[in-house]
Formats: sequence, structure tokens, C-alpha cells
Amino acid sequence: MAIMRVVGLLGLLALAGCASAPRDLPPPVEDAREAPSAAPIEASTDAPVEGSMPSTSGAEPTATPPAARPAEMDQRAAVARVLARAEQQLAQGQYSAAIDTAERGLRLDRYAADLYRVLAQAYAGMGGLEQARNFARLGLRYVGSNTALRNQLELLAR
Repeated sequence: MAIMRVVGLLGLLALAGCASAPRDLPPPVEDAREAPSAAPIEASTDAPVEGSMPSTSGAEPTATPPAARPAEMDQRAAVARVLARAEQQLAQGQYSAAIDTAERGLRLDRYAADLYRVLAQAYAGMGGLEQARNFARLGLRYVGSNTALRNQLELLAR
């Protein structure tokens, strides 16, 4: 009986030794064609060291990184452009085009209640009243404090 246990454990160890490495490891950082630099990397004295506490003696206020602001503003501007185009298509009676454009805008910002309003109005214009109500209800989830938009969505949700 003890021999069977030993043989079983040896078999498990052999199988574990043959197991492949996990495949979700990140790729190597260095390029094999380029030799690594022998020069030491000098640390900047202006940047804080990772893990250290920020200095409170400086007059500079803590703010979000500047790279995050332009990206956020670019996204808002893109959503505003898509919304303007969808509203223009809706006003011209191009309901299918307005739906496509509004859906594209929702891929950029799924919380844009104005885009749900455009979808609801476009489906209502095409006679899809149930879909119009559903999109209006979705828009009501994200409307916030804009009472004019809330009133429009509530009318469409009825």
C-alpha cells in the first residue's frame, strides 16, 4: 500500500514537472536586436520617488496629470460633435442615420442622456414606439439635473 502511494506521488511530481508555463505572462521588455545600454540611468531630482510621501511645503497644488485632461476634453468634444450630427440627421428626418450616429456616440460615452433622447426620438419617428420608450427610460437613468432633458425623456417614456 505504501509503495502505491509513493508511485502515485512520483507520478504527480513527474506530471507537474512537465506542465507548461502560464501563457499570460507579459512579453519581454528588451528588444533582442538592440544591446542594452551600459550607462547607468540617472534619477531626476525633480520627480518624486515612487512610494515616498509628497512634499507639502511646496506652493503647487496637487492636480490630476495634464495628460488626463486633454484626453477627457477630446472625448467630450467628440461626443458633442456626434450628438450635433445625430440631432441634425434627426431634424432632417434621416432616422436610420440618426440612430447609427447616436449609437456611435454611445460607444464613446454610454452615459450621455442626450444620445438616448435622440435614439428615442428617432425610433418614435420611425414608428418604433416600444423601442423609443426603452431608450427614453435608459436616458432617464443618466439625465442628472438637466430638467429640460428630463422632461423630454419623460414624455418619450410614456
